[in-house]
Amino acid sequence: MKHLKIVFLLSLFVSALLISNCAVSVDPDNVLNDLPKNWEGTFTWHDTTRPVQKIVITITDVSIDSAGNIIALADGIYYKEHEVHFNAKWSINPESLRFEMWESAPKPATGFVTDGSHIGVISSGLDKIEAVWTTISSGEQGDLFLQPK
Repeated sequence: MKHLKIVFLLSLFVSALLISNCAVSVDPDNVLNDLPKNWEGTFTWHDTTRPVQKIVITITDVSIDSAGNIIALADGIYYKEHEVHFNAKWSINPESLRFEMWESAPKPATGFVTDGSHIGVISSGLDKIEAVWTTISSGEQGDLFLQPK
């Protein structure tokens, strides 16, 4: 049953990516000015034994890389049993609206996983992010939902 749930969720994710490829792209220069700086939302591991975690992210820098992707650097906080502060790096492809976020330098680091990334989509209005975290070493996954604060 667990494998069916994973296959179902992965198929939803792939569908979202396919739909996003049909979406209107965004102008990279506009993203530099229009990407909201303050985000909030939730992260939930697919194994439902762990509680939903509130997440807050503040973007500190936005630029365009040589491939034309939007790169954002940010500070984040997960609110779970205790606060965990971390650094984040976002990459947004302005044509497909593909979103990826990596997390690093957690404080405190105990029990915090940085072996992976969140991959998903950002809306063309830059007002919603839906992504799936996948831990590289274990394959564990979870859902990230963010919106501007």
